[in-house]
Parts: sequence; structure tokens; C-alpha cells
Amino acid sequence: MQAREAVEVAKKHVAELFEAEPIGEVGLEEIELRGDMWSVTIGFTRDWPVSRGVLKSLGGAGRTYKVVSIDDKTGLVQSLRHREVSRDGPNGQ
Repeated sequence: MQAREAVEVAKKHVAELFEAEPIGEVGLEEIELRGDMWSVTIGFTRDWPVSRGVLKSLGGAGRTYKVVSIDDKTGLVQSLRHREVSRDGPNGQ
């Protein structure tokens, strides 16, 4: 499987899992092949109606990041996990 295919699988998986929730601005953040497993980080915004006013006052909706693990040989999703990202940047700066 090529990187582009892994990204397509990851985006489709995230879209299907979160179809009942209002998400937007879905996009690739990171991709890595380790052995026979792709790790694809997909970022998106979540529009939570109840907390919209609070989020706007804090500077926006923010992004949610999910790491999708995909078997390189079969193309099947093996897991989806949450990824915490520091607001200070990747190196805490």
C-alpha cells in the first residue's frame, strides 16, 4: 500500500466513525510506516453546540487528533487512538 492509500483509508475510517458528530476541516497531520503498520494522524475540528460560546471565548474550537493504525499488507484498520498535542507546540515551546 502506498502512503496516499493509507491516508485515504484513515480519512474514510474517521469520517465513518464520527458521522453522527459534527466534525469538519478533516486533514492529514502526520504519516509514518513502521514495519508493516502505517500510523496516520488525522486532525479535525469538532463543533460542539453546547460549548460553542465557551470555545469561541477561548480562541476557537481547537483540533482533535486521532492516530489510525493500518496494516500495510491488508489495508485493514487495526486501531484508532486519541493523540494529545501540547498547545505549546511539539517540543513544549
